[in-house]
Amino acid sequence: MIPIRIRKNVLIGFGIFVILAIYLGFADISLPNDKLIHFGMFFVLSLLFYWIVDTRITWLVRNVTFIICTLIGGIGSEFLQHSISPFRVFDIYDIISNIAGSLLAIVLSDIYVFIYKERKRERENESNNVLLENIV
Repeated sequence: MIPIRIRKNVLIGFGIFVILAIYLGFADISLPNDKLIHFGMFFVLSLLFYWIVDTRITWLVRNVTFIICTLIGGIGSEFLQHSISPFRVFDIYDIISNIAGSLLAIVLSDIYVFIYKERKRERENESNNVLLENIV
């Protein structure tokens, strides 16, 4: 079984941003740069969600983050917000901003993991080469 560890500080940060996103989503306020705020919130939410679980199964983390943050959060929240809040108007561009922010966070996290694993492999190969040189 592959060990899975929860990064508590990241989980707390994610919880704080979820509360902030819920407040902003249902409050009767109008903010300038609305699409940029959507993009930024879903970028941060997806980034934090991606890093909550410390595991080597990155494909699972990526797919779960995509389903929960991009599809359910990014798309579902707009439909929910429109149906519950009388102050909000459905806007397809909000969904596009949500998806873009979420996908960018996932892609950047995947790139970081790839680079980290490559560097780790290189270090292991270097140390194995040093061991072999000492033996020979």
